[in-house]
Amino acid sequence: MKYFLLAFLLLFAMFVQATFLVMPLVLGMLLFFVAWGQEEAIIIFAFILGILSDILMFHPVGVSSLFFIGALGLVLLYKRKFEIYNPVFVGISVFVFSLLYGVLFIHIASFFNACLLAIILATVFWAVSIRIGRPQAHWNTYSSK
Repeated sequence: MKYFLLAFLLLFAMFVQATFLVMPLVLGMLLFFVAWGQEEAIIIFAFILGILSDILMFHPVGVSSLFFIGALGLVLLYKRKFEIYNPVFVGISVFVFSLLYGVLFIHIASFFNACLLAIILATVFWAVSIRIGRPQAHWNTYSSK
């Protein structure tokens, strides 16, 4: 059930990005789900959605998949070094990778789109973590004891 919901949300983000928005919403949602702890199938979803996104937005097929997998690989590689279960990390990582994706592939208002997407997804991550609960037990290591 959780993979069905994950696939539905990612497909919805892809179609919204392909039809209405210029910002890399799929990349932001992939980073959001990695930070939420959905690490098992996210690389497969990144590959499939990258291919579909390239087809829908008339990019060379496979370019977005490589970028998505590279970005997720970097986040997962430094998962133990940085606190990825934190809204600040979500905001910073979404900003950096969205800015890089925008500069390489979109070329339209990349800085503004990266800022807007980072603020939106960090706020959503914070609100969901308060409403549902923290994604991992070690989400806030700096809390007072």
